[in-house]
Formats: sequence, C-alpha cells, structure tokens
Amino acid sequence: MATRPIPGATGMPDALLTVAEAAAALRMSRRWVQVQARRGRIRGVRLGRRVRIPLSEVKRLAREGLRNAP
Repeated sequence: MATRPIPGATGMPDALLTVAEAAAALRMSRRWVQVQARRGRIRGVRLGRRVRIPLSEVKRLAREGLRNAP
C-alpha cells in the first residue's frame, strides 16, 4: 500500500516511542511517564488504548526538564 504525504506536514515524521521506551530513555519509571502524560506535562499520542510518546518530546524533556512543560 502506497502512502501519501499529509498536507501541511513537513520533513520526516517524528518517531513514536512506547511508554516503556520513553521511560528507559529518560531513566525514569514507566509510571512516572504515564502520570506526567496524564497531567499534560509530557505530550503523548493516543492510538486506541495505547499511548505513544514522540521522540522529540523525550529529547525536549532531556534538554529542558519539566519546568518549561505546558
């Protein structure tokens, strides 16, 4: 199946990590990542019942921490 570009989207799409992968990258617990995502401090993408964390968000957290989070 061929994919079509999304209108308005630029560049490569952001990789989506599982909560466990994001937690490992941040050296935090899965629970901590889940709580922060639920509170809106970490941007997440819900796919059905699952939550994925964009790689750019993990990099932002590693760089800036939570104090600048929405």
